[in-house]
Amino acid sequence: SQPTPTPTFNPTPVPTIQARPVELVFLVNVLTCGSPRHAGCALEADKNASKNFVKAVVAGLPVGDAQTDARVSVVQMAAMSRCWPLITKGTSQSEINKDVDQMHSWPWFDLTLQEYAWTCIEDAMKDSKTDSKKFVVVLTNQDFFPSFLDGAMKRKRLGLDIMAIGVGSEMHFLKQVGYNEKTRKFDRAFLLPSFEDLADMEEKTIETICEVASCERFAVPAAADPTPYPTPEPTLEPTPEPTPEPTPEPTPEPTPEPTPEPTPEPTLEPT
Repeated sequence: SQPTPTPTFNPTPVPTIQARPVELVFLVNVLTCGSPRHAGCALEADKNASKNFVKAVVAGLPVGDAQTDARVSVVQMAAMSRCWPLITKGTSQSEINKDVDQMHSWPWFDLTLQEYAWTCIEDAMKDSKTDSKKFVVVLTNQDFFPSFLDGAMKRKRLGLDIMAIGVGSEMHFLKQVGYNEKTRKFDRAFLLPSFEDLADMEEKTIETICEVASCERFAVPAAADPTPYPTPEPTLEPTPEPTPEPTPEPTPEPTPEPTPEPTPEPTLEPT
């Protein structure tokens, strides 16, 4: 009899992961130095580093108006109970970058990271797309207040994803704010020694957001070295034309002395 053929198994199709739009809010809290200077306070270069970080993350995300594109807001607190909505619902990378350049910093004594900050964040997320994935990135060089932490824990239980990036000295509530409810780990809390280290967080931040929302990632363009002014070519002195030797006047032939006529012998007169 004929052998029973081995059945052919069709490969199990790989499920298609549907990308979701991202509703991203940056809460940027950069406090500047007072007098005397506080440990961890921000200098001018630090403020620029925080701006470059936000720009780089935005560049790595599909920001736009399409159904699965990301929408970005940047929120700052002007005081304990006042929002400073720098950007709301931005969908153009170039326009977002212009607004990021206007980000403020606050004196060290301002107490900003309290419960009211969540009101500002939720206002920025109003009218988000129905299926959007909401994500908050907190960047601060000031510790969190307990009321801010309470608000973070409550919202994470409702499905909000939060990444917490602290700069400077140890922060008591940083780990709890960045606690990942899904992995049960503190893998979304990062304490950096200085603002310069934010450059190392750009790819990690984009990766984390796109893991949550299955969004398309873009490569972060490397920061270009400043274009140096071209070294001017040295101006060469024109080579002078050789000075012609003067044409010597011809040496005149010597004028011959005239041949003297012979002196005649005197003629004697007759006596």
